[in-house]
Amino acid sequence: MKARCRIVKSGGAVLLLLLGGTTQAAPLPQAACSGSTPIPVDIGASEFDKSFSDGTSYGLNEWYPWWTYTNANTVWMQTHVTNFNTEANYDYLSVNGTMLTGNLGTQWFPTTFGKPFLMEWKSDGSIIRTGIPKIDQVTFTCLPSNQQVTTAPINPVILNYRFDVLFPFQEDVAYFSVDQPATSPLMITVDNIADEGQADYDIFASATVQRPGKLDATWLADRPGGHLGQGSEALIIPSSGGSRKIYFGVHNYRGVGHVAVRASRVDADRTLTICTQEDFTPAQLMSHPNWPAMKRGLIKAMLLVMPATNGNMWKDNIRIKRASSILPKDPGNAFCQKDSGCDWCMTSFGHQADPQPWDGCGYQADPSSGRVRIPNVRCAGADADPFHGGTNWDAPDNMGYVLSHEAGHGLARMGNHSGAVLLPDEYGAGGAPQCGHSVMNGPQITYRYCTAFNHCQVGDPASSPSCGNSAWTIINNSGAFPGWVFPDPARSAQPWLWLQTNETAIRAIDFTAI
Repeated sequence: MKARCRIVKSGGAVLLLLLGGTTQAAPLPQAACSGSTPIPVDIGASEFDKSFSDGTSYGLNEWYPWWTYTNANTVWMQTHVTNFNTEANYDYLSVNGTMLTGNLGTQWFPTTFGKPFLMEWKSDGSIIRTGIPKIDQVTFTCLPSNQQVTTAPINPVILNYRFDVLFPFQEDVAYFSVDQPATSPLMITVDNIADEGQADYDIFASATVQRPGKLDATWLADRPGGHLGQGSEALIIPSSGGSRKIYFGVHNYRGVGHVAVRASRVDADRTLTICTQEDFTPAQLMSHPNWPAMKRGLIKAMLLVMPATNGNMWKDNIRIKRASSILPKDPGNAFCQKDSGCDWCMTSFGHQADPQPWDGCGYQADPSSGRVRIPNVRCAGADADPFHGGTNWDAPDNMGYVLSHEAGHGLARMGNHSGAVLLPDEYGAGGAPQCGHSVMNGPQITYRYCTAFNHCQVGDPASSPSCGNSAWTIINNSGAFPGWVFPDPARSAQPWLWLQTNETAIRAIDFTAI
Protein backbone atom coordinates (compact mmCIF):
# COMPACT_ATOMS: atom_id res chain seq x y z
CA MET A 1 0.00 0.00 0.00
CA LYS A 2 1.31 3.42 -0.97
CA ALA A 3 1.45 6.10 1.72
CA ARG A 4 -1.11 8.84 1.31
CA CYS A 5 0.29 12.36 1.23
CA ARG A 6 -0.68 16.01 1.21
CA ILE A 7 1.09 18.71 -0.78
CA VAL A 8 2.14 21.78 1.17
CA LYS A 9 4.59 24.65 0.63
CA SER A 10 7.35 25.59 3.02
CA GLY A 11 10.02 28.15 2.27
CA GLY A 12 9.16 27.99 -1.41
CA ALA A 13 9.58 24.21 -1.56
CA VAL A 14 6.84 21.79 -2.47
CA LEU A 15 6.79 19.22 0.32
CA LEU A 16 4.62 16.21 0.92
CA LEU A 17 3.45 15.27 4.39
CA LEU A 18 2.96 11.55 4.87
CA LEU A 19 -0.42 10.75 6.32
CA GLY A 20 0.10 7.08 6.99
CA GLY A 21 0.67 3.82 5.17
CA THR A 22 3.71 1.67 4.66
CA THR A 23 7.12 2.87 3.53
CA GLN A 24 9.86 1.30 1.45
CA ALA A 25 13.50 0.70 2.33
CA ALA A 26 16.25 2.58 0.56
CA PRO A 27 17.93 2.25 -1.81
CA LEU A 28 15.22 1.07 -4.16
CA PRO A 29 16.30 -2.04 -6.09
CA GLN A 30 16.70 -2.34 -9.84
CA ALA A 31 13.93 -4.66 -11.07
CA ALA A 32 14.94 -8.06 -12.40
CA CYS A 33 14.40 -8.67 -16.12
CA SER A 34 12.77 -11.87 -17.26
CA GLY A 35 11.52 -10.63 -20.62
CA SER A 36 9.16 -7.77 -21.32
CA THR A 37 5.88 -7.39 -23.10
CA PRO A 38 5.51 -4.36 -25.40
CA ILE A 39 5.15 -1.09 -23.49
CA PRO A 40 3.59 2.12 -24.83
CA VAL A 41 5.98 4.97 -25.67
CA ASP A 42 5.83 8.18 -27.70
CA ILE A 43 9.32 8.79 -29.11
CA GLY A 44 9.52 11.09 -32.10
CA ALA A 45 7.96 14.26 -33.47
CA SER A 46 4.90 14.57 -31.21
CA GLU A 47 6.17 17.40 -28.97
CA PHE A 48 7.82 19.43 -31.73
CA ASP A 49 6.17 22.21 -33.74
CA LYS A 50 3.46 21.14 -36.16
CA SER A 51 3.36 21.97 -39.84
CA PHE A 52 2.25 25.51 -40.63
CA SER A 53 0.47 24.19 -43.73
CA ASP A 54 -2.01 21.87 -41.98
CA GLY A 55 -1.37 22.29 -38.23
CA THR A 56 -1.37 18.53 -37.60
CA SER A 57 1.58 16.97 -39.46
CA TYR A 58 5.17 17.26 -38.31
CA GLY A 59 6.94 20.56 -38.95
CA LEU A 60 10.04 21.67 -40.83
CA ASN A 61 13.49 22.67 -39.54
CA GLU A 62 13.71 20.72 -36.31
CA TRP A 63 16.79 19.04 -34.87
CA TYR A 64 17.04 17.84 -31.30
CA PRO A 65 18.92 14.89 -29.75
CA TRP A 66 18.17 13.49 -26.28
CA TRP A 67 19.24 10.55 -24.13
CA THR A 68 16.86 7.80 -23.09
CA TYR A 69 17.53 5.54 -20.10
CA THR A 70 16.02 2.23 -19.06
CA ASN A 71 16.52 -0.76 -16.74
CA ALA A 72 20.18 -1.86 -16.45
CA ASN A 73 19.21 -5.54 -16.76
CA THR A 74 17.96 -5.14 -20.33
CA VAL A 75 20.14 -5.61 -23.40
CA TRP A 76 18.31 -5.20 -26.69
CA MET A 77 15.40 -2.88 -27.50
CA GLN A 78 13.01 -3.61 -30.33
CA THR A 79 10.93 -0.71 -31.69
CA HIS A 80 7.49 -0.51 -33.30
CA VAL A 81 5.98 2.19 -35.53
CA THR A 82 2.48 2.76 -36.89
CA ASN A 83 1.89 4.56 -40.20
CA PHE A 84 5.39 6.03 -40.06
CA ASN A 85 6.04 8.28 -43.06
CA THR A 86 8.68 11.00 -43.59
CA GLU A 87 10.56 12.52 -46.50
CA ALA A 88 13.04 9.70 -47.07
CA ASN A 89 16.63 10.40 -45.99
CA TYR A 90 15.89 14.05 -45.13
CA ASP A 91 13.46 13.76 -42.21
CA TYR A 92 14.26 11.01 -39.75
CA LEU A 93 14.04 9.60 -36.25
CA SER A 94 17.32 8.07 -35.15
CA VAL A 95 17.97 5.51 -32.39
CA ASN A 96 21.68 5.20 -31.59
CA GLY A 97 22.49 6.28 -35.15
CA THR A 98 20.03 3.93 -36.89
CA MET A 99 17.69 6.06 -38.98
CA LEU A 100 13.96 5.45 -39.33
CA THR A 101 13.02 7.37 -42.47
CA GLY A 102 10.66 7.19 -45.43
CA ASN A 103 7.33 5.38 -45.70
CA LEU A 104 7.80 2.56 -43.18
CA GLY A 105 4.14 1.82 -42.55
CA THR A 106 3.40 -0.30 -39.49
CA GLN A 107 6.01 -2.81 -38.35
CA TRP A 108 8.51 -3.94 -35.73
CA PHE A 109 12.18 -3.19 -36.31
CA PRO A 110 15.26 -5.22 -35.43
CA THR A 111 16.68 -4.80 -31.99
CA THR A 112 18.95 -1.94 -30.96
CA PHE A 113 21.85 -2.32 -28.57
CA GLY A 114 23.59 0.23 -26.35
CA LYS A 115 22.31 2.10 -23.30
CA PRO A 116 21.55 4.86 -22.82
CA PHE A 117 19.90 5.28 -26.19
CA LEU A 118 20.53 8.49 -28.13
CA MET A 119 17.30 9.58 -29.78
CA GLU A 120 17.29 12.26 -32.45
CA TRP A 121 14.49 13.89 -34.43
CA LYS A 122 15.47 15.91 -37.50
CA SER A 123 13.45 17.48 -40.31
CA ASP A 124 14.82 19.65 -43.10
CA GLY A 125 13.34 22.80 -44.60
CA SER A 126 11.42 21.61 -47.64
CA ILE A 127 8.99 18.66 -47.76
CA ILE A 128 6.89 16.94 -45.13
CA ARG A 129 4.64 13.90 -45.14
CA THR A 130 1.27 13.59 -43.43
CA GLY A 131 1.19 12.50 -39.82
CA ILE A 132 3.44 12.42 -36.76
CA PRO A 133 6.32 9.94 -37.13
CA LYS A 134 7.12 8.24 -33.84
CA ILE A 135 7.96 4.98 -32.11
CA ASP A 136 4.82 3.90 -30.26
CA GLN A 137 5.91 0.62 -28.61
CA VAL A 138 9.15 -0.99 -27.45
CA THR A 139 10.09 -4.32 -25.97
CA PHE A 140 13.32 -5.57 -24.40
CA THR A 141 15.43 -8.70 -24.07
CA CYS A 142 17.33 -9.43 -20.85
CA LEU A 143 20.83 -10.02 -19.62
CA PRO A 144 21.49 -13.57 -18.41
CA SER A 145 20.24 -13.90 -14.85
CA ASN A 146 23.76 -14.35 -13.47
CA GLN A 147 24.78 -10.96 -14.95
CA GLN A 148 21.83 -8.95 -13.66
CA VAL A 149 22.21 -6.35 -10.92
CA THR A 150 20.01 -5.24 -8.06
CA THR A 151 21.66 -1.84 -7.60
CA ALA A 152 20.63 0.70 -10.23
CA PRO A 153 23.44 2.82 -11.72
CA ILE A 154 23.58 6.57 -11.07
CA ASN A 155 23.43 8.48 -14.35
CA PRO A 156 24.83 12.04 -14.41
CA VAL A 157 22.55 14.40 -16.34
CA ILE A 158 22.79 17.94 -17.70
CA LEU A 159 21.02 20.85 -16.04
CA ASN A 160 17.89 22.10 -17.87
CA TYR A 161 18.13 19.32 -20.44
CA ARG A 162 15.41 16.86 -21.34
CA PHE A 163 16.03 13.14 -21.03
CA ASP A 164 13.62 10.22 -21.12
CA VAL A 165 13.19 7.06 -19.07
CA LEU A 166 11.48 3.89 -20.26
CA PHE A 167 10.05 1.65 -17.54
CA PRO A 168 9.36 -1.87 -18.88
CA PHE A 169 8.77 -3.26 -15.37
CA GLN A 170 6.66 -2.18 -12.43
CA GLU A 171 8.30 -1.25 -9.12
CA ASP A 172 11.52 -0.16 -10.81
CA VAL A 173 13.82 2.85 -10.36
CA ALA A 174 16.25 5.02 -12.31
CA TYR A 175 18.82 7.09 -10.40
CA PHE A 176 20.43 10.33 -11.54
CA SER A 177 22.75 13.07 -10.32
CA VAL A 178 22.88 16.73 -11.29
CA ASP A 179 24.89 19.77 -10.17
CA GLN A 180 22.69 22.41 -8.53
CA PRO A 181 24.15 25.94 -8.84
CA ALA A 182 24.45 28.14 -5.79
CA THR A 183 21.43 30.36 -4.97
CA SER A 184 19.17 28.70 -7.57
CA PRO A 185 16.30 26.37 -6.66
CA LEU A 186 16.13 23.12 -8.60
CA MET A 187 12.87 21.89 -10.09
CA ILE A 188 12.66 18.22 -11.04
CA THR A 189 9.77 17.29 -13.31
CA VAL A 190 8.64 13.82 -14.37
CA ASP A 191 6.12 14.13 -17.20
CA ASN A 192 4.11 11.02 -17.98
CA ILE A 193 4.13 10.70 -21.78
CA ALA A 194 2.74 7.22 -22.43
CA ASP A 195 1.52 4.40 -20.19
CA GLU A 196 -0.92 1.53 -20.07
CA GLY A 197 -3.40 3.52 -17.97
CA GLN A 198 -2.11 2.96 -14.44
CA ALA A 199 1.13 4.94 -14.17
CA ASP A 200 2.19 6.30 -10.79
CA TYR A 201 5.67 7.81 -10.50
CA ASP A 202 7.60 9.14 -7.50
CA ILE A 203 10.63 11.39 -7.04
CA PHE A 204 13.05 10.90 -4.14
CA ALA A 205 15.95 13.37 -3.82
CA SER A 206 18.88 14.03 -1.48
CA ALA A 207 22.12 16.02 -1.34
CA THR A 208 23.83 13.32 0.75
CA VAL A 209 22.28 9.92 -0.03
CA GLN A 210 23.28 8.71 -3.49
CA ARG A 211 20.32 6.39 -3.99
CA PRO A 212 17.52 7.93 -1.92
CA GLY A 213 14.23 6.20 -1.19
CA LYS A 214 11.20 7.15 0.82
CA LEU A 215 12.90 6.71 4.20
CA ASP A 216 16.05 8.71 3.60
CA ALA A 217 15.05 11.23 0.92
CA THR A 218 15.37 14.86 1.99
CA TRP A 219 12.77 15.90 -0.58
CA LEU A 220 10.10 13.71 -2.13
CA ALA A 221 7.03 13.82 -4.31
CA ASP A 222 4.83 10.76 -4.42
CA ARG A 223 1.26 11.84 -5.03
CA PRO A 224 -0.87 8.87 -6.10
CA GLY A 225 -1.49 8.69 -9.85
CA GLY A 226 -3.93 6.64 -11.87
CA HIS A 227 -4.13 7.60 -15.55
CA LEU A 228 -2.30 9.44 -18.33
CA GLY A 229 -1.03 12.78 -17.10
CA GLN A 230 -1.92 12.07 -13.49
CA GLY A 231 1.14 9.92 -12.87
CA SER A 232 3.43 12.92 -13.43
CA GLU A 233 5.33 14.52 -10.58
CA ALA A 234 7.17 17.76 -9.81
CA LEU A 235 9.46 18.68 -6.96
CA ILE A 236 11.15 21.94 -5.93
CA ILE A 237 14.48 21.63 -4.12
CA PRO A 238 15.36 24.90 -2.34
CA SER A 239 18.51 26.82 -3.14
CA SER A 240 21.69 26.44 -1.13
CA GLY A 241 24.42 28.92 -0.22
CA GLY A 242 26.85 27.02 -2.43
CA SER A 243 26.71 24.65 -5.35
CA ARG A 244 26.05 21.01 -4.56
CA LYS A 245 25.29 17.68 -6.19
CA ILE A 246 21.72 16.45 -5.99
CA TYR A 247 20.94 12.74 -6.28
CA PHE A 248 17.42 11.73 -7.25
CA GLY A 249 15.50 8.62 -8.12
CA VAL A 250 12.50 8.28 -10.42
CA HIS A 251 10.44 5.37 -9.18
CA ASN A 252 7.48 3.78 -10.93
CA TYR A 253 5.34 2.61 -8.06
CA ARG A 254 2.77 1.26 -10.50
CA GLY A 255 2.46 0.71 -14.22
CA VAL A 256 4.90 0.69 -17.14
CA GLY A 257 5.60 3.30 -19.76
CA HIS A 258 7.57 6.35 -20.84
CA VAL A 259 8.40 9.59 -19.01
CA ALA A 260 10.36 12.77 -19.81
CA VAL A 261 12.52 14.07 -16.96
CA ARG A 262 14.26 17.38 -16.37
CA ALA A 263 16.29 18.81 -13.52
CA SER A 264 16.10 22.56 -14.08
CA ARG A 265 17.68 25.43 -12.19
CA VAL A 266 14.97 28.05 -11.83
CA ASP A 267 15.11 31.69 -10.80
CA ALA A 268 15.05 32.24 -7.05
CA ASP A 269 12.22 34.75 -7.48
CA ARG A 270 9.18 32.65 -8.33
CA THR A 271 6.63 35.42 -7.68
CA LEU A 272 4.43 37.19 -10.23
CA THR A 273 2.36 40.15 -8.99
CA ILE A 274 -0.88 40.93 -10.82
CA CYS A 275 -2.55 44.24 -9.98
CA THR A 276 -6.09 45.38 -10.57
CA GLN A 277 -6.91 49.00 -11.37
CA GLU A 278 -10.53 48.76 -10.43
CA ASP A 279 -12.39 48.99 -7.17
CA PHE A 280 -12.03 45.22 -7.07
CA THR A 281 -10.34 44.04 -3.93
CA PRO A 282 -8.31 40.87 -4.49
CA ALA A 283 -10.93 38.93 -2.52
CA GLN A 284 -13.70 40.24 -4.77
CA LEU A 285 -11.72 39.38 -7.88
CA MET A 286 -11.08 35.84 -6.65
CA SER A 287 -14.77 35.33 -5.85
CA HIS A 288 -16.01 36.58 -9.25
CA PRO A 289 -17.94 33.97 -11.30
CA ASN A 290 -15.30 34.18 -14.06
CA TRP A 291 -12.37 33.72 -11.67
CA PRO A 292 -12.07 29.91 -12.13
CA ALA A 293 -11.64 30.43 -15.90
CA MET A 294 -9.21 33.31 -15.36
CA LYS A 295 -7.23 31.23 -12.87
CA ARG A 296 -7.06 28.34 -15.33
CA GLY A 297 -5.79 30.66 -18.07
CA LEU A 298 -3.10 32.08 -15.79
CA ILE A 299 -1.98 28.58 -14.74
CA LYS A 300 -1.81 27.57 -18.39
CA ALA A 301 0.37 30.61 -19.09
CA MET A 302 2.82 29.67 -16.32
CA LEU A 303 2.99 26.08 -17.61
CA LEU A 304 3.91 27.51 -21.03
CA VAL A 305 6.38 30.13 -19.83
CA MET A 306 8.59 27.50 -18.18
CA PRO A 307 9.13 25.41 -21.36
CA ALA A 308 9.54 28.57 -23.44
CA THR A 309 12.34 29.77 -21.14
CA ASN A 310 14.17 26.42 -21.24
CA GLY A 311 13.05 25.69 -17.69
CA ASN A 312 14.70 28.80 -16.21
CA MET A 313 11.55 30.67 -15.16
CA TRP A 314 8.90 29.07 -12.94
CA LYS A 315 6.26 31.29 -11.36
CA ASP A 316 4.30 29.35 -8.75
CA ASN A 317 3.50 32.24 -6.39
CA ILE A 318 0.89 34.45 -8.07
CA ARG A 319 0.02 37.46 -5.91
CA ILE A 320 -3.15 39.46 -6.55
CA LYS A 321 -3.10 43.02 -5.23
CA ARG A 322 -5.05 46.21 -5.64
CA ALA A 323 -2.92 48.78 -7.42
CA SER A 324 -2.04 51.87 -5.40
CA SER A 325 -3.60 54.03 -8.12
CA ILE A 326 -6.98 52.59 -9.12
CA LEU A 327 -8.46 55.56 -10.97
CA PRO A 328 -10.63 54.02 -13.71
CA LYS A 329 -9.97 55.02 -17.30
CA ASP A 330 -6.75 56.83 -16.42
CA PRO A 331 -4.78 57.06 -19.70
CA GLY A 332 -1.51 57.46 -17.80
CA ASN A 333 -1.98 54.25 -15.88
CA ALA A 334 -2.95 51.76 -18.59
CA PHE A 335 -0.34 49.26 -17.36
CA CYS A 336 -0.49 50.09 -13.63
CA GLN A 337 2.62 52.23 -14.11
CA LYS A 338 1.83 54.20 -10.97
CA ASP A 339 2.49 51.16 -8.79
CA SER A 340 6.08 49.91 -8.92
CA GLY A 341 5.07 46.56 -7.44
CA CYS A 342 3.01 45.42 -10.43
CA ASP A 343 4.31 42.97 -13.03
CA TRP A 344 1.03 42.36 -14.84
CA CYS A 345 -2.00 44.65 -14.79
CA MET A 346 -5.68 43.71 -15.00
CA THR A 347 -7.06 46.89 -16.54
CA SER A 348 -10.35 48.45 -15.57
CA PHE A 349 -13.37 47.31 -17.53
CA GLY A 350 -14.11 49.58 -20.51
CA HIS A 351 -10.74 51.31 -20.16
CA GLN A 352 -10.12 53.86 -22.95
CA ALA A 353 -6.37 54.46 -22.79
CA ASP A 354 -6.17 54.11 -26.58
CA PRO A 355 -8.74 54.10 -29.40
CA GLN A 356 -9.68 50.42 -29.07
CA PRO A 357 -13.36 50.41 -27.96
CA TRP A 358 -13.02 46.95 -26.41
CA ASP A 359 -10.11 47.96 -24.23
CA GLY A 360 -10.15 46.42 -20.82
CA CYS A 361 -10.53 43.09 -22.62
CA GLY A 362 -7.34 43.31 -24.67
CA TYR A 363 -3.77 42.36 -23.93
CA GLN A 364 -0.44 43.91 -24.79
CA ALA A 365 2.87 44.94 -23.22
CA ASP A 366 4.04 48.43 -22.33
CA PRO A 367 7.14 49.23 -24.44
CA SER A 368 8.82 51.26 -21.72
CA SER A 369 8.15 49.23 -18.56
CA GLY A 370 7.66 45.72 -19.93
CA ARG A 371 4.47 45.34 -17.90
CA VAL A 372 1.82 43.09 -19.42
CA ARG A 373 -1.82 44.13 -19.57
CA ILE A 374 -4.32 41.26 -19.25
CA PRO A 375 -8.10 41.19 -19.79
CA ASN A 376 -10.44 42.15 -17.01
CA VAL A 377 -12.14 39.25 -15.23
CA ARG A 378 -15.47 40.43 -16.66
CA CYS A 379 -14.28 39.85 -20.24
CA ALA A 380 -16.31 36.86 -21.31
CA GLY A 381 -19.41 36.24 -23.36
CA ALA A 382 -20.83 39.43 -24.90
CA ASP A 383 -18.15 41.52 -23.17
CA ALA A 384 -15.21 39.68 -24.74
CA ASP A 385 -12.73 41.36 -27.07
CA PRO A 386 -14.08 41.13 -30.67
CA PHE A 387 -10.70 42.00 -32.20
CA HIS A 388 -9.15 38.80 -30.85
CA GLY A 389 -12.03 36.50 -31.74
CA GLY A 390 -14.23 37.29 -28.76
CA THR A 391 -12.63 34.61 -26.60
CA ASN A 392 -10.87 36.02 -23.53
CA TRP A 393 -11.83 34.07 -20.40
CA ASP A 394 -14.46 32.04 -22.30
CA ALA A 395 -11.48 30.07 -23.65
CA PRO A 396 -8.94 30.00 -20.79
CA ASP A 397 -6.56 27.51 -22.44
CA ASN A 398 -6.33 29.74 -25.51
CA MET A 399 -5.77 32.72 -23.22
CA GLY A 400 -2.88 30.80 -21.65
CA TYR A 401 -1.15 30.71 -25.04
CA VAL A 402 -1.90 34.39 -25.65
CA LEU A 403 -0.52 35.36 -22.24
CA SER A 404 2.62 33.26 -22.79
CA HIS A 405 3.15 35.35 -25.94
CA GLU A 406 2.69 38.57 -23.95
CA ALA A 407 5.03 37.21 -21.29
CA GLY A 408 7.74 37.09 -23.96
CA HIS A 409 7.38 40.83 -24.40
CA GLY A 410 7.58 41.33 -20.63
CA LEU A 411 10.21 38.68 -19.92
CA ALA A 412 12.71 41.11 -18.39
CA ARG A 413 9.99 42.53 -16.14
CA MET A 414 9.08 39.02 -14.99
CA GLY A 415 12.74 38.14 -14.49
CA ASN A 416 14.13 41.13 -12.64
CA HIS A 417 11.13 43.45 -12.29
CA SER A 418 12.60 46.10 -14.57
CA GLY A 419 13.30 46.72 -18.22
CA ALA A 420 11.43 47.47 -21.41
CA VAL A 421 9.82 45.05 -23.82
CA LEU A 422 12.33 42.30 -24.62
CA LEU A 423 11.06 40.03 -27.40
CA PRO A 424 9.40 41.61 -30.44
CA ASP A 425 6.35 40.33 -32.29
CA GLU A 426 7.21 38.03 -35.16
CA TYR A 427 4.10 38.40 -37.25
CA GLY A 428 4.40 38.15 -41.01
CA ALA A 429 2.26 39.37 -43.88
CA GLY A 430 -1.23 38.03 -44.51
CA GLY A 431 -1.42 36.23 -41.19
CA ALA A 432 1.63 34.04 -41.82
CA PRO A 433 4.19 34.05 -39.01
CA GLN A 434 7.46 35.78 -39.72
CA CYS A 435 9.08 33.06 -37.62
CA GLY A 436 7.01 29.90 -37.35
CA HIS A 437 9.19 28.48 -34.58
CA SER A 438 8.44 31.18 -32.02
CA VAL A 439 5.41 31.76 -29.81
CA MET A 440 6.08 35.43 -30.55
CA ASN A 441 4.46 34.91 -33.95
CA GLY A 442 0.92 34.93 -32.69
CA PRO A 443 0.96 32.24 -31.35
CA GLN A 444 0.41 29.96 -34.29
CA ILE A 445 1.92 26.47 -34.13
CA THR A 446 4.40 26.49 -31.27
CA TYR A 447 4.90 27.11 -27.56
CA ARG A 448 8.70 27.67 -27.64
CA TYR A 449 11.09 30.48 -28.53
CA CYS A 450 13.15 29.99 -31.68
CA THR A 451 16.90 29.49 -31.68
CA ALA A 452 19.39 30.71 -34.28
CA PHE A 453 19.08 27.25 -35.88
CA ASN A 454 15.46 27.61 -37.00
CA HIS A 455 14.78 31.35 -36.70
CA CYS A 456 12.72 32.54 -39.70
CA GLN A 457 13.07 29.14 -41.38
CA VAL A 458 9.32 28.54 -41.39
CA GLY A 459 6.65 31.11 -42.13
CA ASP A 460 7.00 34.26 -44.18
CA PRO A 461 10.42 35.82 -43.56
CA ALA A 462 10.20 37.55 -46.95
CA SER A 463 7.41 39.72 -45.56
CA SER A 464 10.00 41.64 -43.55
CA PRO A 465 13.32 42.64 -45.11
CA SER A 466 15.13 41.86 -41.86
CA CYS A 467 14.13 39.07 -39.53
CA GLY A 468 16.50 40.30 -36.84
CA ASN A 469 17.86 38.00 -34.17
CA SER A 470 16.19 34.89 -32.85
CA ALA A 471 14.35 35.11 -29.53
CA TRP A 472 17.06 33.14 -27.73
CA THR A 473 19.80 35.33 -29.22
CA ILE A 474 17.97 38.42 -27.91
CA ILE A 475 17.57 36.88 -24.45
CA ASN A 476 21.23 35.89 -24.29
CA ASN A 477 22.50 39.24 -25.57
CA SER A 478 20.33 41.22 -23.12
CA GLY A 479 22.46 40.24 -20.14
CA ALA A 480 19.29 40.41 -18.03
CA PHE A 481 19.25 36.76 -17.03
CA PRO A 482 22.42 35.79 -15.15
CA GLY A 483 22.61 32.13 -14.31
CA TRP A 484 20.23 31.01 -17.04
CA VAL A 485 20.97 27.85 -19.00
CA PHE A 486 20.53 28.60 -22.70
CA PRO A 487 19.64 26.09 -25.41
CA ASP A 488 22.21 25.13 -28.01
CA PRO A 489 21.89 27.74 -30.80
CA ALA A 490 22.77 25.05 -33.36
CA ARG A 491 19.69 22.97 -32.44
CA SER A 492 15.98 23.44 -31.83
CA ALA A 493 14.84 24.42 -28.36
CA GLN A 494 13.92 21.38 -26.26
CA PRO A 495 10.38 20.00 -26.63
CA TRP A 496 8.33 20.14 -23.42
CA LEU A 497 4.66 19.75 -24.25
CA TRP A 498 3.63 17.38 -21.45
CA LEU A 499 4.35 19.76 -18.57
CA GLN A 500 0.86 21.12 -19.22
CA THR A 501 -0.64 17.91 -17.85
CA ASN A 502 1.67 17.61 -14.84
CA GLU A 503 -0.92 17.71 -12.08
CA THR A 504 1.61 18.22 -9.30
CA ALA A 505 3.08 21.26 -11.06
CA ILE A 506 -0.43 22.60 -11.63
CA ARG A 507 -1.38 22.20 -7.97
CA ALA A 508 1.85 23.86 -6.85
CA ILE A 509 0.82 27.22 -8.37
CA ASP A 510 -0.62 29.29 -5.52
CA PHE A 511 -2.79 32.40 -5.81
CA THR A 512 -2.59 34.77 -2.85
CA ALA A 513 -4.51 37.98 -2.17
CA ILE A 514 -2.25 40.66 -0.71
